[in-house]
Amino acid sequence: LKTKKSLFEWILKTKSEFLDFKLKTVFINIPRDELLQKISKRTELMFEENCIAEVKKLPLIAISNLLSIAHEASQWIDEADANIYVALEADKKESYFCSYQKNNHKLTPLLAEGIMQIDELLELLKKDDCYFVGTGWPTAAENHQQFLDQVTGSAEPIAIIAKQSLETGESFLPEDANPIYLKTPNYKKS
Repeated sequence: LKTKKSLFEWILKTKSEFLDFKLKTVFINIPRDELLQKISKRTELMFEENCIAEVKKLPLIAISNLLSIAHEASQWIDEADANIYVALEADKKESYFCSYQKNNHKLTPLLAEGIMQIDELLELLKKDDCYFVGTGWPTAAENHQQFLDQVTGSAEPIAIIAKQSLETGESFLPEDANPIYLKTPNYKKS
């Protein structure tokens, strides 16, 4: 922009200052055994300097994928009040599901997160007073006028939710961190 020339034009008219130089590539090739010893020594030193205690000082915040997608969807919806239904594919016949109410810029869950069968999701698609987002909807959702296919989930809503949680003091200790299973851990996909 400053030169008021296209990049293509600039490259054609710019001469390299390195045309008369002989360039050599130099790299360090440390034997694998020696490299592994150095890595091991550095790791031991980090543990001696109490790196685990340092990490434990960081707050841990639980953020739901369903909530983060609902949050992103709320940014796409102009209405101050709206219901947002989020479904994420869990299996061929079921999806992780939660519904949220958008009230101004606040999201409130209407139901607890859970598993919903495809036929139940198809019934929900008959509604026209809510928005549908996520990858867990039957293909019929693509034709629904309230289906927001542009909402795919991104880092921004996760960062916003994390910031809000930090500001309100919502966090827990790493030793108390356990995943929340909507299905039993020994579940096998069909």
